[in-house]
Amino acid sequence: MRVSPVENFEAVNSAGINICFTTIQKLHSDLTHEKENALTFEDFRKHKVVLIADEAHHINIKTKALGELFESWENTVEKIFKQNEDNLLLEFTATHDYATPAMVEKYRNKVIISYDLLQFRNDRFSKDVVIVQSDFDQRARILQAFFLNQYKQEVAAIHHINLKPVIFFKAQRTIAQSQENKAEFHKLIDDLTAGQIARIRKSDIPLVQRAFRFFDENRISDEQLTERFKREFHPDFCLSVNDEKEKENYQILVNTLEGNANRIRAIFAVQKLNEGWDVLNLFDIVRCYETRDSGKNVIGATTLSEAQLIGRGARYFPFVLPTNNDRFRRKFDGDIEHELRVLEELHYAQHQPEDVRIDVA
Repeated sequence: MRVSPVENFEAVNSAGINICFTTIQKLHSDLTHEKENALTFEDFRKHKVVLIADEAHHINIKTKALGELFESWENTVEKIFKQNEDNLLLEFTATHDYATPAMVEKYRNKVIISYDLLQFRNDRFSKDVVIVQSDFDQRARILQAFFLNQYKQEVAAIHHINLKPVIFFKAQRTIAQSQENKAEFHKLIDDLTAGQIARIRKSDIPLVQRAFRFFDENRISDEQLTERFKREFHPDFCLSVNDEKEKENYQILVNTLEGNANRIRAIFAVQKLNEGWDVLNLFDIVRCYETRDSGKNVIGATTLSEAQLIGRGARYFPFVLPTNNDRFRRKFDGDIEHELRVLEELHYAQHQPEDVRIDVA
């Protein structure tokens, strides 16, 4: 059976599957403002249509009562669905809103299957998410993060696993903040010395100590690490995804991060990559801000954003071993001290006041 992309449902191949790819914003605009060759409500009346809504939480804004404009999007989808009694609507989301009573009620009898991140993790299809909390200032958190990121690459190389681990730096609200983070990152790399890496050795974080033991056992000195950091995280291999003018270019790069020809090691962004981006070789996320905005009995916007962000790197990086050829599941849940266990973890770095502070200046 032939599968064909189409702009509308006129003159389609009745013997095949015809798919129209669009966004909720464009769909609403096409249906409410007459345009040549655009979809119409008549298309959904004349044909049996299956609507497949990815990131479906975006079409439930009326239910959440969050604004007149967004309410119209949900109305549009409901109107399409009701044009033909044989139409189907299938919704998919990884961040269903369980905190809003109206959302719970709307989907009470509509959920076909629920397979959340917790179950995904329990079935060993995901990396294990490890929160790396410290009272480090931002510069130290950045240094620690690419230290751990490089650790993963070195472990993989020792075991002949082809891996280029990626690190993601998340700004809280503005592009200016993200640009500042990137500038600070490059300055830190430029000014980096073996002495600064040596100061990280004072950390009492077990993961960091494990990394240093590995480097020592494999005779990788702080001087060699400094050289590798400067080479691997050269500005040519770091990407900002905030500039709309560079959107086409960065979309290609961020969606081919797993490719052998793609040398990007660090990504800087605000909100661009919270959804629709799944990267097998994303291993480290640094939250470049200190606060979280959750209110009483309410999931805050930042908290939800962080959950979505962690989901971007949660998928397991596939590799096999002579004794285990299951590429897509974690192998070391029963042996968390194994050297390769670090390739089954996603490290999420955030600020958490502690008794010990390390200054890398």
